[in-house]
Amino acid sequence: THSRINGSLLTFAEWNVRHNIFKFETEIKSILEKEKVDVLFCTEVDADDVLNNFSIPQHDTFYPMTNKEEAAPKIRILAVAKRGTDVTFSLREDLMTCDYPSLWVEARSKEGTKFIIGGLYREWDDGKDKTIGGQLHRMRIFTEQLRKASNEYSRVVVVGDMNLCQLSWSNEHYRYKTIAEELKTSLKINNMSIAP
Repeated sequence: THSRINGSLLTFAEWNVRHNIFKFETEIKSILEKEKVDVLFCTEVDADDVLNNFSIPQHDTFYPMTNKEEAAPKIRILAVAKRGTDVTFSLREDLMTCDYPSLWVEARSKEGTKFIIGGLYREWDDGKDKTIGGQLHRMRIFTEQLRKASNEYSRVVVVGDMNLCQLSWSNEHYRYKTIAEELKTSLKINNMSIAP
């Protein structure tokens, strides 16, 4: 995904690393450099040894909020953002909660123009509740975050892994229709669309 801020073209990406972020560290570095990615969200990290332990030179690593009582919380998503450009990136923890794996990163130009990039990983379960009702509750946590971000920023970009089949959203018999409806309604209310 690309977006412009005061003439600078920024590139955002998401990669589901399927539990192997340390294994793909060299490839991540290569992608960031060759594709000129400004912010890369890595989803399905699923590591309990990654918090404050993953770094790429000339990049900041952002982590989701975690339960402070957990000694080694399992991290589901993280982001690496390029340092030293005309745009600075900072984490907006006030838009995040420890019960949903999302990250909100603000991009701000030297002139003060800003927008927000959200990254998320929609889980089938949170380690406890795999029910449709539980999944819908967690989707509502994200759509509330999206509402807050959209109320503050005129431009909102979101990347991530929704674990929903967009081709099935309108199918009456789609098992995850209520979850998809919550997302579709939120996108409409917040004047957002899905990029091809």
